[in-house]
Amino acid sequence: MKRSIIIVACAVVGLLVVALAGSLWYFHDRRFDVVITQQQIDDALQSSFPISKNHLLILHITYSNPRVTLLSGTNRVEVALDADLEIQLRKEPRRLHGTFVATTGISYRSDTYQFFLAEPDIDKLTIQGIPKEYLDNVTPFASSLARERLQKFPIYTLKGENIKSRAVKFLLKDVRVKSNEVHATIGI
Repeated sequence: MKRSIIIVACAVVGLLVVALAGSLWYFHDRRFDVVITQQQIDDALQSSFPISKNHLLILHITYSNPRVTLLSGTNRVEVALDADLEIQLRKEPRRLHGTFVATTGISYRSDTYQFFLAEPDIDKLTIQGIPKEYLDNVTPFASSLARERLQKFPIYTLKGENIKSRAVKFLLKDVRVKSNEVHATIGI
């Protein structure tokens, strides 16, 4: 009886090894191109903005109206946001306006099958009317809020209808912006 259990266990392990080897052979060097349009990125960002946050009870910033520009021939995306700042300046409340611009890469999380904006580089943060003595406090807070939000929400999720893409957890191989679309290649 023990011998038959060992034979059955060996057969099951053997079948699992063959199935795993077959899967790896099938997916080896296979690449799947995912095309993400600018409209899809625009829609994803529109659904996650506006955002607001307070800082030290004297500062309230709101980011809204995301605008996306795909930087052709690169793996980068430019995102511009409207920035509205309410601040107590010399005990007087003021409402100021400006712009935040960052360029980001694109990352892929294989555990959730989602693409995200990644590693934003702040290109510009201008808010008209802030006295120079407040810039050192406002700029890091305002930048960190926008950076955090841009990386938090997915811009695209692989759909379940592509069974091949759901069969294994792929890695991001390449990202390129071409003709107002992001072309992301994933594979093993």
